[in-house]
Amino acid sequence: MRTTNLGWFFGIFLLLRIHELWGQDPSFTQYNQLPLYLNPATTGNIEGSYRFSFIHRNQPLGLFSQPHITLASSFDLRIPLTIDGKTLNDAASAGVFFMQDRSDAAGWNAQSVYLSGAFHKTLNPKIKQQVSAGFQVGINQRSVGYSALAFEDQFDGVKAYSRSSAEDFPTNNFAFGDMAAGIQYSFLNPSGLGAALGASIAHFHRPNQSFYQDSPLFLAFNTDRPLAIRYALHASAVIPFSSQFLIQPRIMGSKQGPHLAALGGLYLITQFPNTLSTAMHLGITGRTIMANLKTVQLESAILVLGLEINNLLIGLSYDTGLTSLFKAVPGRRNAIELSFSYTGKYNNDKFYCPKF
Repeated sequence: MRTTNLGWFFGIFLLLRIHELWGQDPSFTQYNQLPLYLNPATTGNIEGSYRFSFIHRNQPLGLFSQPHITLASSFDLRIPLTIDGKTLNDAASAGVFFMQDRSDAAGWNAQSVYLSGAFHKTLNPKIKQQVSAGFQVGINQRSVGYSALAFEDQFDGVKAYSRSSAEDFPTNNFAFGDMAAGIQYSFLNPSGLGAALGASIAHFHRPNQSFYQDSPLFLAFNTDRPLAIRYALHASAVIPFSSQFLIQPRIMGSKQGPHLAALGGLYLITQFPNTLSTAMHLGITGRTIMANLKTVQLESAILVLGLEINNLLIGLSYDTGLTSLFKAVPGRRNAIELSFSYTGKYNNDKFYCPKF
């Protein structure tokens, strides 16, 4: 391959290598604001009839002038179950979420759409103890742009690369199906003490994510690049400290291929006087990583702020990177996340569901 724009070529090559070598799905600091992505069992785990969530993550990369952006949104609803006109303590739920992960500087774009369903079985109504199980099916689409590359046969002999190129490229757009499943246990006693513990598994059939899999130019090569299975464990609790203050410790760990990551932090929830519908959330979190099952590193320190007004919850977080993504790439892995979620038609059947 002959190119006169080595900077752009290196950029696209590095981006593809990041996706191949790290083999990790996009991650979010405010993962509870996109619960369907965290665990299919959280679908419909809400104190209301429906919920809409949205997250925007902006992560600068030192190599590019434009940041890496991840957008995600979800909608889910809780469906009460009835027998002979009597509403049960159990419930079913359904939802959908969409995610886009892109870097405009290199033309990289990944999109996902998933349908999600779950069943919530109440074990003990007095302490709101329930077990939930969920399942997802979806479609992932990957694409990369070649328009940023310029080749020798495109040079017009003066100063521009305006001619068409005879270079052969593999497909730059393909899609594959995907599946995920999860379970969760939670309880909330009358004193306000509650906890949740969940586990999920994604890509368990390991779909092929290679750009070369359908190209006739590469039939003689092994083009099988399975997407690594992602395992996740998450736990959180809410501990009443007083009538206005609650403490919420939480942790989330994931493993995908040879890489592990963990988020752990402590949140303080302050309910404003004379109202139970307005609250402030303040959290400090740390993210640790272990690449290739070797060295554990504290990758970033994170400050999280949230404002809860009636049914609306708005969140803002800032990740301060403590390690470089690659030694050859300048800049740090700082990131900003903005999120909001809205829960409609609140009911009085309280149970513990981490919201932020």
